[in-house]
Amino acid sequence: MSTEPILLMSPGKVLHRLGSARLTSLLPEGSVIFTSHDIDVERGQIADLKVFENYASNDEIPLLASVAIDQFCLDKIVILAEADILRAAELRRRHGIDGLQPQEAMYFRDKVLMKSRVAQTGIPVAAHRVVTTAMELVEAIDEVGYPCVVKPPHGRGSSGVEILADPEALIKYLRKGPFSDRGDTSRVIVEAFISGDQYRVDGICKDGEVQFCAVALYIGSHLDYLAGGYLGSIILPQDDPKSVEISSLAHRAIEEALPPYTGAFHLEAFWTNQGAVFSEVGARLGGGSISEEIEVSYGVNIAAESIRLQCDTSTSMDDYPQKRLAGQLHVSPHEGKLLCAPERLNHPSIVTSEIAAPGGEFSLMSHTNSEFARAVFEAESVEEAKITIEDLINEIDSTTEWLRDLEEEV
Repeated sequence: MSTEPILLMSPGKVLHRLGSARLTSLLPEGSVIFTSHDIDVERGQIADLKVFENYASNDEIPLLASVAIDQFCLDKIVILAEADILRAAELRRRHGIDGLQPQEAMYFRDKVLMKSRVAQTGIPVAAHRVVTTAMELVEAIDEVGYPCVVKPPHGRGSSGVEILADPEALIKYLRKGPFSDRGDTSRVIVEAFISGDQYRVDGICKDGEVQFCAVALYIGSHLDYLAGGYLGSIILPQDDPKSVEISSLAHRAIEEALPPYTGAFHLEAFWTNQGAVFSEVGARLGGGSISEEIEVSYGVNIAAESIRLQCDTSTSMDDYPQKRLAGQLHVSPHEGKLLCAPERLNHPSIVTSEIAAPGGEFSLMSHTNSEFARAVFEAESVEEAKITIEDLINEIDSTTEWLRDLEEEV
């Protein structure tokens, strides 16, 4: 067990949901936190806390982190989110710190490298090509057909992902200048559209070996969520045949295909007539309310366990059998002013929920992390969980009012 101080890098939302007492208990004395918002933590336990605007894209962060590592003799770099994977890897290289290094980290950020490595192990991966010009894009679509998916190789939170349904959608996409308008050569992944339910696997690995994972079914799509809809999920029974196969795919991808590391992982897959197909994986915690959802189902908080393992704190993940099913729902805001909203959601299955206070101004989301309402709930079956999601959506629709809604009615 390491007691040396560490650098913890994470968006504030993730740390806030851990709670002050639990977060404080996880940190060795003298640690430093880099985050996006001021958080509640025992200040006597830490040496410094720095809050940054535009956390995900602020390139000053690694410079100040490098200074902090030397100043406070920080022993490890602990991360939880996508934005910090490459930052932390470069800092480890520069300071000789153990953990995922830059070349290894790229396999979790560059989807081209990732899919190539995974496919080499025999895991099914959707047909795809990398293109850098409009003509190459047309040639790729001739191969994979319509509909197809276009996405940036290093995207996060579904930003920049589009479905091209037909030639008209292609022309509309090209008019935005995805290639030449940027003044350089930009890569785009063109991928065959997979018709089937989407699943996720969230868990913890240690030195590249999966210690724990949970499989969940998505309800709704990421793109609909970005467009103003909702995104939910339901954790499957661990003995469900689909859960077993998708969990096996995740074990193979993490343990056989990709560079070993210690921490949380978030993997997405599709279920087709031929079984599970790999989509992508991140060396980080899943977003939304995934940690809380898994804690309701299994009694383990994977955000906390990820921090413990990255700090070299010994822990066993064998003592967390599934207790019940659980689900979550996140609802995208409208573009406008929230005029009316309840203080809380009232469904009897809810374990925790949040909803924005009236008076706030909102815009449409650019990443899947800016919900205005969310809920985590328990369930006895997948079908019951689906009904709960429908009930929650109806409750939110009937109890909230937006300025834009009223203007449209007039």
